[in-house]
Parts: sequence; structure tokens; C-alpha cells
Amino acid sequence: RNALSDPPTLPDQTVLQDRFERCVAQLDRRGNAICMIIISLDNLPGLEKTLGAETGDMMLAEFTRRLQGVLRRADTVAALGRNRFVVLSSLTNPSHAGLVLEKLTSVAKLPVQIGAHTLNIQCKAGVSIAPNDGQDFIKLLTNATQAHQRARRNRTKAYAFYSTNLQKVVVNRLDMENGLRHALAADKMQLY
Repeated sequence: RNALSDPPTLPDQTVLQDRFERCVAQLDRRGNAICMIIISLDNLPGLEKTLGAETGDMMLAEFTRRLQGVLRRADTVAALGRNRFVVLSSLTNPSHAGLVLEKLTSVAKLPVQIGAHTLNIQCKAGVSIAPNDGQDFIKLLTNATQAHQRARRNRTKAYAFYSTNLQKVVVNRLDMENGLRHALAADKMQLY
């Protein structure tokens, strides 16, 4: 291991939740907004299969440095698994979430040089904004996760914002899946 392949140390979910609670306290006093963005490196698993785990480590390290380089000191970026990150940003206006998102996705537009390989970062992001999308940590994280999953399913857009319509779609889909499982278990399905 070396400085090129070791990503900078990031806070974990416990620290992120503590910082979220601090932002919520300011939200109540100032009327600001809190933006939570989940961003992932979608091509990391394939890159590691092709070029090895060390190359993946170097890609992660560079991406992490880039994320930290575009964020304000008051913002928080935390690890949420190997190739997923959560960014927490306090905003004076909810519409500024798009600016934060643009900064984050811009770091992926520049290729990464690792050894003899010039690699592109492919990332997807999901955004939720407090207070509209939830005011507690788990709710906002869940909503950002749903938006992130929606972005990952979309081939043309790199990001998605949470919406109540998205929540309804997710709940309906879960209900349908559960209904199908129960019907299969009870042998109530027939193929035609």
C-alpha cells in the first residue's frame, strides 16, 4: 500500500449522523436546507475485475481526493461501503442542491491516469433535501438511496432527485413483489 492507493480517511455513518444532527439544529434556527447526496462509482467492480483490486484502490483514492477538493470545509463526505459515498451539505436555499451536485459530478468528468491506463469514472448520484424530503437522518438517507437507485436504472442521467412520486413508485413496487411472492408460496399462480 502507498499514498497513491490509500484513500484519505473518511468519517463513517456514525460521524455523518452526528454532523447531520448539528445541521438540523441550524436548520431549525436559520430556516436553511440540508442536502444529502449518495454518489457511487458504478464502474469500479468491472474495473477491479479487469485491472485488479490495487487499480480499484487507486481509483477510489483519487475520487475521494477529488470529492474532498470540491466541497466546502463545512460539508461532510463519508464512506457508505466500498464504492458509495454520502455527502452532507447545509444550504441557504434548497435550489442550491443542484450546484453541489454539479460540483460532485464534475470530478468524474476528468479521466484518471493510473499507470499506463487512462480511466474514466462513471458515477451515479441520488439527492434528498431536508426539510422537504425528511428531517431525520434515516428518512433522508432512505430517500437519497431511493433517488440513487433510480439514477442507477437510468442510462441517460447521472443523477436523480427524490420526490414523493418516487416514494409511491417504490412502495407500489414492493407491494407488487410481496404479493407475487405470497401468490407463488401459496401456489396461486398459473402460467398461460
